[in-house]
Amino acid sequence: MTYVVAVRAMCEFTARRGDLDLRFTPAPTSLEGIAGHVTVAGRRASGYETEITLTGTHRGLTVRGRADGYDPAENRLEEVKTHRGELERMPANHRALHWAQALVYGHLLCRTRGLDGLTVALVYFDIGSQKETLLTQTHTARELEIFFVEQCERFLDWAVQEEAHCSFRMDNSVAGSASWRWRCIARRETASR
Repeated sequence: MTYVVAVRAMCEFTARRGDLDLRFTPAPTSLEGIAGHVTVAGRRASGYETEITLTGTHRGLTVRGRADGYDPAENRLEEVKTHRGELERMPANHRALHWAQALVYGHLLCRTRGLDGLTVALVYFDIGSQKETLLTQTHTARELEIFFVEQCERFLDWAVQEEAHCSFRMDNSVAGSASWRWRCIARRETASR
């Protein structure tokens, strides 16, 4: 069986730590988030690339998404996160999720463009103050690949278990539990190709 998953969805599953509540309030609206991304991109030098579509595979799992930005002159991939208020109040589990996304995009970019490594950055943009906070890490392509494979393996382990569970439930369901059949069928259709 093959699976297709978005970078963010995979990381929300594989990089969860501590509190499972991923809300950080007060959160910007989606329109404010879009405007924040545009503002950050507008501050970058010419040649800065935005919304880079990336795809990678590992053992039947296709991972895809769009990296927020890449500065080829700095060899820096940026994952932009908008927020409102004091960044210090952001829980550590949020930051871990953001780093996971950025590192997966870093791997996909290195693989796609044949890069030996790059700087991966989280750009936190406060929509109220219009202030950017830049956090960076430098990684080799091999380090990013190892991280990517770890995330994919975690996701695949779960997907295989979930598939077995659904198969068991479908094979052993009685007429009164047809809802399980439909949930498993829907899961299979969205997870497989």
